[in-house]
Amino acid sequence: MKNPWLNFNISGDMVHQLDRDSFSLHNASVVADYKFLPQLAPEPWIGDPEAKLLVLLANPGATRGDVLGKKQEGADLINQLSIANLNHSIKDYPHFFFNPILEGTDGHTWYKKRFGHLIEATSAQNVSKKVLSCELVPYHSFSWKKPRVMPPTQSYTFEIVRNAIERGAVILIGRGKADWFKNVPELSKYKRYFQPASAQCAYISPKNYGKNYREILSSISLGGQRKNS
Repeated sequence: MKNPWLNFNISGDMVHQLDRDSFSLHNASVVADYKFLPQLAPEPWIGDPEAKLLVLLANPGATRGDVLGKKQEGADLINQLSIANLNHSIKDYPHFFFNPILEGTDGHTWYKKRFGHLIEATSAQNVSKKVLSCELVPYHSFSWKKPRVMPPTQSYTFEIVRNAIERGAVILIGRGKADWFKNVPELSKYKRYFQPASAQCAYISPKNYGKNYREILSSISLGGQRKNS
C-alpha cells in the first residue's frame, strides 16, 4: 500500500485531504477538549515501520495551550520532524521524541518517562530505532474521543501493524484494544501481543507487563550490553 502521507507539508491546516470529512464531522460533534487540532502535524505513527517493538495507542495528545492556539516549546521543530517522519526520512532517531534535541518538550518528557526502563537497559537511540508507536487516529486532541468515521489515511497505519504481525514483532496494545482488533482483526489471535496490567498506565515496565517484560526487552536488546545514551 502506498504511503498517503508522502509529500505532506507543514501548513496552518494540516489535515490530509482524504481525512477532511472525518475530521470535520468529528469536530462538529464534540466539545473543545475532544476536538482534533489542525495546526499540529499529524502523527499516525512515529518511528521506523520495520521496528522490532510496536506500541499501539489512541491519538497524540495536546496541551491546554495547543487548544488555545499557543505554541508550546519546540513546536516548530516537532512539526518539522513529524513531517520528516511521515515521509520515512529520519535515520538517526526515527522515533524522534527520543532525540536529545527535543529535551524539555512535552513529547520528549512523556516518552522518556514511559520508556525509561528500556532506555536504561539499552539507550535512547536504540529505543528510537527499534520502537514504533502507532495511533488509532493521527490528529492531536487534549482528550480522547473516538471519531464516528475513521480517517481514511489510517488504512496505511493498519497495514504497518499487519506487516509487523507477519514479521513477528512484539506488539503492545496500550489503548483502544477493541478498536485495534476491529481494524486489524489479525491482532486478536496474534501470540506476541501484550497488554499492560493497568490500562491507564502507559509505562513499559516490569511491573506493568509482568512476565512479558523480558520478551519486550529482548525484542530491542543490544545483546545484554548497555550502551551510553
